[in-house]
Amino acid sequence: MSVSPTEALAAELRRALLAEFGARAIYARLAKSVRDQELARLLQELCVEQHEQVRAAASLFEVVRRQPPRDSLRRRVLAHVLASLRPVLGQRVVLRICADAERTRSGDYARLSELFARTGALAPAQTARECCTRAARHADALDAWVALGR
Repeated sequence: MSVSPTEALAAELRRALLAEFGARAIYARLAKSVRDQELARLLQELCVEQHEQVRAAASLFEVVRRQPPRDSLRRRVLAHVLASLRPVLGQRVVLRICADAERTRSGDYARLSELFARTGALAPAQTARECCTRAARHADALDAWVALGR
């Protein structure tokens, strides 16, 4: 049984939004636990921006006429586990995981933007492009901290 294009798009939007819930949770958790005040400030800023990212990603569900998920207990628990493993894995590893996830989401939003634009849904295309840019900016900021090695 094949999946309709609308269902496939709804599933992709759901994955993206769930990932945003996880990002928001991990940044909030890490901001409270890292020693470096500059990094804590960055993580807090990313967490604040994630609220806008979640709002924007949720708004894309209007295109597929579905209700977006409101939260994800699984993503919150996984964020807690990853943050708790920071002393064992090391801060660089945890930040690298976060940066890689942001980079993946950036690519996902770029593809969504192109898809929306091809179908004439220009407002959602612009929203997805903004999400793409925000995720890429987050990845760059996290990559800078990984490169510092602190």
